Amino acid sequence: VVVVRNGNHTEWFSLEFQGEIVSRGAPVDGLHIGNLRFEQGTPIMELGNHKLTGQIVELDKPLLVLRKDETSMQLENQETSWVSKGLVTKKILFRDRPKIRLNN
Repeated sequence: VVVVRNGNHTEWFSLEFQGEIVSRGAPVDGLHIGNLRFEQGTPIMELGNHKLTGQIVELDKPLLVLRKDETSMQLENQETSWVSKGLVTKKILFRDRPKIRLNN
């Protein structure tokens, strides 16, 4: 996930949940699952009427985010090329059970 903090600084994070995110009928790919915000530096994820509080953890090894370059596929080029989109050096870990939100 891409997070923009302080209006201009963009960071890439990996999200780690304990348990499973299940969608009834719709595929999970590209599905909006919730809202992520930061309160005094602490990540808060809202999934429906559930609220998860997370913590930011440094990754042991960074992850490179790649996207397949579609223009190279259209040029009858047999080689697949990839475009680097970002580097993930941290993850947001949600290790506790979600709390129920009773109001907005």
